Amino acid sequence: MKWQELELSDALIGMHVLVKGYNRNNGKWFHAIGYIDKYSNQFALLREEDKERGFIENVRIFNRSLSYWYINIEEIK
Repeated sequence: MKWQELELSDALIGMHVLVKGYNRNNGKWFHAIGYIDKYSNQFALLREEDKERGFIENVRIFNRSLSYWYINIEEIK
């Protein structure tokens, strides 16, 4: 599977993804897995266990100034 650049839009809400991004503060790549959702008028990544329990804690908010790449996990299965 190839990484695709993540261009956030309403069409991606609910997609089950593996996301990678680059943290400029520490110079490291990070990976996260979950579902794309809309939270507080921003896009966010909800972890699987948080979505199942209806929690919004530990949500990773996408920073619009950074670039992200994703793999749609449903396409792998």
